[in-house]
Amino acid sequence: MLRVTFPGSTPDRVSILVLIVICVVVNIPYFIDLYYPVHDTLSVFQIFSYYYSELLINRAAPWWLPHTSYGMPIDSHLLFSFGPFQYLALAVGYLAGIKNTLYLFSTSLAFDSLMLGLGLLFFCQHIFKDKLCTLVCTVAILLLVFYDRQVYWNFKILVPIPFALYFLQRGIERLNPVYLLWVVAILLCWSFGSVTYTLVAQFYIIATYGIALWTSSILLKDNCFKVLFTQWRLLKKRLFSKKILVHSLIPTIVIVFCIAVLYSIRSVMRNHMAYNALGRDADMGVDLKTYLTYGGGGEASKLLEIFNGIPTSNPHDYLIYMGIVNFGFLLIGLLFIKKNASQIALILTTTLVIAFSVVATGVAELAYTFPGMNLIRHIAYFITVGKLLLIILAGFGVKALLNKGTTKSLYICLILAGVISACFTPFDWTSLYSIHSLVVATCLIVFISFTSIFKTSQRIVILGCLLISLIDIVSYRIIVFKMADLFLVSFPNEFKTVQESSYRYERIDQKDAAVLERYRLKPMDIYGGGDSYLREDFCNGSRQDLVAPGVKQLFQLRVWRDRIMKNPRDALDPSGDQTLKNLLGCGVPKLRLISHVIYAHDEEAAANLVCCRADIDSRPVIIAPLVTEMPELVIQAPKKDTIEVTEFSPNKLRINIYNGEPVAQWLIYSDAYDERWTATVDGASQQFYKANLAFKALRINPGQHEVVYNFSRPYMNVLFSIFTFIMIGIAVFFIVFMFLGIFNRQQVSHANRGLGL
Repeated sequence: MLRVTFPGSTPDRVSILVLIVICVVVNIPYFIDLYYPVHDTLSVFQIFSYYYSELLINRAAPWWLPHTSYGMPIDSHLLFSFGPFQYLALAVGYLAGIKNTLYLFSTSLAFDSLMLGLGLLFFCQHIFKDKLCTLVCTVAILLLVFYDRQVYWNFKILVPIPFALYFLQRGIERLNPVYLLWVVAILLCWSFGSVTYTLVAQFYIIATYGIALWTSSILLKDNCFKVLFTQWRLLKKRLFSKKILVHSLIPTIVIVFCIAVLYSIRSVMRNHMAYNALGRDADMGVDLKTYLTYGGGGEASKLLEIFNGIPTSNPHDYLIYMGIVNFGFLLIGLLFIKKNASQIALILTTTLVIAFSVVATGVAELAYTFPGMNLIRHIAYFITVGKLLLIILAGFGVKALLNKGTTKSLYICLILAGVISACFTPFDWTSLYSIHSLVVATCLIVFISFTSIFKTSQRIVILGCLLISLIDIVSYRIIVFKMADLFLVSFPNEFKTVQESSYRYERIDQKDAAVLERYRLKPMDIYGGGDSYLREDFCNGSRQDLVAPGVKQLFQLRVWRDRIMKNPRDALDPSGDQTLKNLLGCGVPKLRLISHVIYAHDEEAAANLVCCRADIDSRPVIIAPLVTEMPELVIQAPKKDTIEVTEFSPNKLRINIYNGEPVAQWLIYSDAYDERWTATVDGASQQFYKANLAFKALRINPGQHEVVYNFSRPYMNVLFSIFTFIMIGIAVFFIVFMFLGIFNRQQVSHANRGLGL
């Protein structure tokens, strides 16, 4: 296995123990009984709860979401919901029989925050060579990350970046390609459970840092060309060495399986992503306008959070908050920059990330032309990554503050930071945010002035600033939590514990679902705060980004023809079309026997019929070119008790059915059509057909029959089992990596191999 040699100033056991304590403190709110996630975090949690419940009860992985948008595969939802620590939580919970799914989910996110902190410890300690600088940056970032509402943009997108930067830097310094493979493996692994299409931008950000680091380190040498030639010879020699090939085996396996999973579910992912944003096409790309403006755009005003605690975007979608004191340290670091390749590379990378996140700079338009960047739904939230890098840069200011020769100048910088922060704060005395920012800025100015007069030790100044920063962060979080109703239950607690899926014979009409209305939150009902992601099949409207392709086409033909969709939620509203409501099973059974149907030879012919007829609920359009049409006669509908559901699970539906008519009838199931579904009638395989472009149709002969629907994925069962094992192994590796840091007493000296930074 790869033997990792640590830098000269390895994170000691005290630093790692402090990290663990901070992570526990940060995550305590997510274990309080009153806590329940909202928005995107709610969506991820419900998928976690659903998957884990079915796994624990049925002892099989569920591959279908029967109650989500008229039925859809779970593949892409797993992709966006489960990272390495979520898979580890599933395995541990399964083996231990844990019933509390919310605690299990929150624990997995706590380990993600530990991963973020551990990466920060290693990377910051490596570039600063100072424990205090490292702790200031690590503690600041961990306390500034929120994920009760927005687990993707405020948290998951950040988790792999510090470790990726660390391994990249080690790989460049030592000219060891194995480290570079680990960078790719880490980014790929933690793209699962996050917004996967952001992986493209993450790779570009990490690559930018690597190029800037390598270039600046070369230019800082006395003899650039000689160093470059020496490195090239050494790199060629190492690339083909047996040792490097052996050490490359594990990260290569991880990379191959991650790519294999992405490739295997590409069609499902394409369908899901094609409809999860306005402007996204069937190839998953978005147009330039959507890329620049969706989600509020990338205005320069979003950077004001660097100076104060006033969120310029939706207060419920706040970004990572940098803080006033951190801005002071950042200013010091920039004004007293030294010939340090890491600092120069960070400054260049951070500048580009922030410029990329702000539309007016033109960098975003240029970045759009890069391969894969058109997959990014919008750019605004990459400011979060910029702020992460800014806080790391602030560590260089802490390091400069420890230099006794420039104390007075540095004090002036801190006072200036407080003044600038106060100037950027709107003078609205009715706003808690404004009062908070002004008070903290004033405290900073008073404290620095006092310590400067009495010539206080620099370390006391840093610790005092850190204390002010903690007050800043805690007061900010209290205000934001109050505004965002963090501890307000947004949905009944049905997902908090293990539960089995139940079959609903009719779909819920939202106007009759009083319990859902009772828990609906005013500004958050559009984006999942008030209703369940796993119950997103309500008959009075659903979001267009949570729907199977066939159902979307059905709405396009019936609802969207003469309308312009201004709100995503309007897109799937059938309230003005009673025929469409009947098709969807709103107030009528989802399983129906129908004798009189209309046949179409292909999709185009079916679309021409579905769009305009008012009787397709009673005479569905079946795409079955080789089926002999039944005679045109009126046949009495069978009795209601002729269809009985005897078994139901996400992957299986068993029905006892009696067709009392003398001719074959069609069993219409208002659940999305998917070619991977199979059916048997009395044990014999039976072909599925499409009904009304969206649903399943099965021909049933006269008499009593047992019908079984199956959603079988033998190939994915094998691939996903191996992939899950790899993900759990990666998660365990980082936990072991952390505890080795606690118990490892040996400090390995830093041998200046490679670039010798």
